[in-house]
Amino acid sequence: MKINWGTAIVLVFIGFISFILYFVVRMNTEQKFTHDLVTEEYYKEELAFQKEINAEKKRKNSGRCYSN
Repeated sequence: MKINWGTAIVLVFIGFISFILYFVVRMNTEQKFTHDLVTEEYYKEELAFQKEINAEKKRKNSGRCYSN
């Protein structure tokens, strides 16, 4: 059976859409792939992280850091 180029393009397109939909469904249904970027205590966590950043900058500026 010979497939013309138009049929081949449609089959490849359907295959690609199926591939993408498979991963979309898989990522939305499996619990091990849940990575929530928003938390209830966003500002509290951001302030704690900012304190870590400030401490790192202070440590680097104090001359005790031997790496770049």
